[in-house]
Amino acid sequence: MEDITRLIAEGNIQQAYEKAKEIPYPDNLLAEGIISFHTGNNKKSKELLEKYIQEKPDNSDSYYYLGNIYLEENNPEKAVKYFEKALSLKEKTEYYNDLGYAYFLKGDYEKAVDCYNKAIKIDPNLSVAYYNKALAYRKMGKIKEAIRNYLIAITLNPDDPDYYYNLGIAYRLNNEPEKAINSYKKAIQIYPYNENYWNNLGNAYYDTGDYKKAVECYKKAVEINPSFFLGWQNLANTYLDVGEYGRAVKAFKKAIKINKRAADCYMDMGIALKELGRYDQALKAYEKAVEIDPSQKAVFLYNKACLYASKGEVEKAKKLLKEAFRLDPSLKEYAKSDPDVMGLL
Repeated sequence: MEDITRLIAEGNIQQAYEKAKEIPYPDNLLAEGIISFHTGNNKKSKELLEKYIQEKPDNSDSYYYLGNIYLEENNPEKAVKYFEKALSLKEKTEYYNDLGYAYFLKGDYEKAVDCYNKAIKIDPNLSVAYYNKALAYRKMGKIKEAIRNYLIAITLNPDDPDYYYNLGIAYRLNNEPEKAINSYKKAIQIYPYNENYWNNLGNAYYDTGDYKKAVECYKKAVEINPSFFLGWQNLANTYLDVGEYGRAVKAFKKAIKINKRAADCYMDMGIALKELGRYDQALKAYEKAVEIDPSQKAVFLYNKACLYASKGEVEKAKKLLKEAFRLDPSLKEYAKSDPDVMGLL
């Protein structure tokens, strides 16, 4: 099968099929099943591999490829079953690595880490196993362990931008925004056309209080992908935070056009509209937010109170604040430093 997998890796699919036809039955079934998998025909691949197993039940690769098919079908339970069967016949790094990923998808991160460690024991230079182990540690909340494994993965494979990108995420989670910035920049240096890289670089700049650079990054993210909701939302919220309310409204509208059920965007756009003195539009935005997400009623009432306070309708504002505090007592503490309503408490 090495010739088949080599031809596939080289992109010579037609030659791989021709080579498979030369292989005696039933091994030709395995060869064609592998080719079908790599060309995206999982249905045909599954049929061929299952037929092959009936003829030769002791070939580990057949179970391994079936496991990968079930991974692609989002069925990690069945994938685990086939990967474990493959490993019972032969131990290989890729078997342990992909079994780890199946456990990862199931949410069993401890077992995932155990599989990645077994893969690394066979091949200490397998960068993807360290990378996957870091992802599992991150899910477990073990951020320092995640960082350590990302750094090992990068040492072994310094050319994969996703390694730096995910290291940046871990640094942010570890409250190290400057290190996150450096990691995201490295990812962008390798591949500058990923909107998520730019968006997260913007988030890291935001963490440091450099809102100007954050805005530049969010703009770049939505330039790369104009349908990138999160980029527009982050851009809008940053404009809101720095008092550029007109630009905030425009960015919120872009985000809402992409996701019409974005309650948070309607609520925050209402705040920007209120600051612009467009009170009727602000109120409609607040109402739309709570219509989409009724759990935001307390925030809706609070923001409505701020709106009436800005208009000088103090009694209406006080009444709304009282109801907002009843629904969410934590808002009372927030109100003590809110210039819109602190004088009404």
